Amino acid sequence: MLYIIYILIFGSAMLVGLSLSSGSRRKMLPIGELDEAESKLIKRPPFLIPFILMNRVIVKQLGRQKLENRLLGANIKLMPEEFILFKEIFIILSLAIFYFILKDILGKVDILWLMVVAGLTYLIPDLWLNMRLKARQREIIKALPDVIDLLSLCVNAGLDFSLAVKWVVDKSKSNPLIEELKLFLWETKMGKSRRQAFEDMAKRVNLPEIQSFTRTLILADRLGTSMDSALSILSEDARDYRFRRAERLALQAPIKMLIPLIFFILPTVLVIVGGPILLEFLQGGIPTMR
Repeated sequence: MLYIIYILIFGSAMLVGLSLSSGSRRKMLPIGELDEAESKLIKRPPFLIPFILMNRVIVKQLGRQKLENRLLGANIKLMPEEFILFKEIFIILSLAIFYFILKDILGKVDILWLMVVAGLTYLIPDLWLNMRLKARQREIIKALPDVIDLLSLCVNAGLDFSLAVKWVVDKSKSNPLIEELKLFLWETKMGKSRRQAFEDMAKRVNLPEIQSFTRTLILADRLGTSMDSALSILSEDARDYRFRRAERLALQAPIKMLIPLIFFILPTVLVIVGGPILLEFLQGGIPTMR
């Protein structure tokens, strides 16, 4: 039994390292070209290919497009099958480590505890993915008004929209929104229409602000209206969105403060105020008035 567990741990560690290294070499690709990229499994280590092929059934049940958008939106350069493989390896490692801990402490292993550990370790990668996605969305919201202002200035100076985007990408400090604009330029350079590239960006980021940004630019491009006026309206809308979001978070702050108030601050106050009274009662009983 121990030899089997050692083999599982060693093999799982190798799979984690190779899957992550192969994922780090993978370039971020547009949503429409991911199927073509997946067909080139020869770039992956040969012994990983059977696991990737088996995980396609799981990915299909979970929803391939949704998982792809989440991975791309969080800037995690893994195929959906590789992400599922990472979760499976993480579960195996966690079960093996927890097995040894229970074996040393209790001398026996309860299958119920192993099931609980398997369930928790299955959810941890999803929580990590959601945290990365939310953090990246916050950075995009923060950078959006300034990027729109720069685009508006470039268009006002006489540049074409694509050249304006290229100038902003080249001159701006790297952030998630600049990375999305780089991907937009790359997609249009590879032959994808501007409309489709904008729609793919909105799916990846999945933010109302970006959806409004892309929808307005698609309409301006389709109707032939001035990009300058569209960008000016977008700049005002982006700052209004950010102000309303900050206002909503400020209104939620008192409710969030109730949790530490009830569970941490209030018990401390009760101990300080009621502690001396409780000690006096335990030592001499309840004092009586004479």
